[in-house]
Amino acid sequence: MPTGDDIVTLNDMINMTIRATTGANHISNRHINSETAAEKGTHIDSLFINVPKKFTQSSQNDQNFTLSDYTSNYNAVNTAESEIFAREVGNEPSNYAFNAQMIKYCELLTQAHPNRLKLKVYDENKLKEMGHNLIVSVGAASTDNPPAIAVLEYTPDNQTGNDVTTKKDKIAIVGKTLTFDTGGLELKPWKYMIDMYYDKLGGVNTLAIMRTLALNHGKQPQNSVIGALAIAENAIGSKATHPSAIISEPNGKTVSVVSPDAEGRLALASAIGLVQNEHNATSIYTMATLTGSVMVGLGNYAAGVFTNDNNKAQDVIKMGLKNGEKYWQMPVFQQHFKNIKGPYSDLQNCNLSSLSDASNAAAFLSNFLNKGSSLVHLDIAGVASLDDGDGMMPKGATGFGVHSVYEHVVSQNPTKKF
Repeated sequence: MPTGDDIVTLNDMINMTIRATTGANHISNRHINSETAAEKGTHIDSLFINVPKKFTQSSQNDQNFTLSDYTSNYNAVNTAESEIFAREVGNEPSNYAFNAQMIKYCELLTQAHPNRLKLKVYDENKLKEMGHNLIVSVGAASTDNPPAIAVLEYTPDNQTGNDVTTKKDKIAIVGKTLTFDTGGLELKPWKYMIDMYYDKLGGVNTLAIMRTLALNHGKQPQNSVIGALAIAENAIGSKATHPSAIISEPNGKTVSVVSPDAEGRLALASAIGLVQNEHNATSIYTMATLTGSVMVGLGNYAAGVFTNDNNKAQDVIKMGLKNGEKYWQMPVFQQHFKNIKGPYSDLQNCNLSSLSDASNAAAFLSNFLNKGSSLVHLDIAGVASLDDGDGMMPKGATGFGVHSVYEHVVSQNPTKKF
């Protein structure tokens, strides 16, 4: 595992200060009408950082504080504001942040950055036509909030819109966007259901990363980047998917839905297939509040990382250390692949006799990769929202992963523009 001592520079520390200050200046009180609401929290109008002279003067032996550092500081402000955006949207309950509203957020973002972002929405009918039946099954009972996959495509300045769909090694960030999760016919107890509007945070954070890419002109990834929101509501009703229903995907895999409450991996599986087949993505990252299992080992202190590409995973972990976001790489053994083999289908979405559900879920997702594609799966269930604030992370939605995944993405063969 990388350590912080050899990767954190003075400029990293300045950026962390910017992030911490910006976050401390934010209060989620949109739905509080009390006169005292505006008085809560810290209000900072200006921030002055005194940099030691040796870091600003030119010297052969001293570290210089360059134009790129100042640009980095500007980018840090944008990224911090995107993190706040993720917190604001993440804290919205499902009667505000429902499926159509999540698509509206995507539309507003593309309207604000028409030269950098394009949007394509695959609605329920299109998903059925394409055979992406897993996400359709998740949202089957939610007649007022049909499922969809919203795909944002970011184009860096060194490309034109005509060549992005054929670019090699295209990155796709796929976010689980369950606007509410009742558990389906595996109905959750009330006390475990009350905050299930937080089950959309993987998608919300993905949207915030795409916002950051559109805003930050100083450092861009060389290739286009996809941000896909797998949007659904897992409701109950006569059309809800029955336990043990067998459902197919376009890659020919059949899945037995043993657990309707293990729905996130079903929605992600459809989106993983779609971004590869329709948008030529080969480097897949998933962000999801996916399992309670990952919290057993890591609690609310770190996100679990599961991968078939250790170099990419270790770079995400490294970027997390620089940005105050802790990750820990978790194993996916052959036994986990055996655990998700179905008795009457190719796969099952859950193994009720296995205790390692987080690793089982990662093994499940890998079945939807095309040959040659990589997967870095981030299970952020324990860190995406907190009951109480912890350091730079506030109570409620935290925006975890916005900084580190953005920094990782732009570090992949970056194009610098200063």
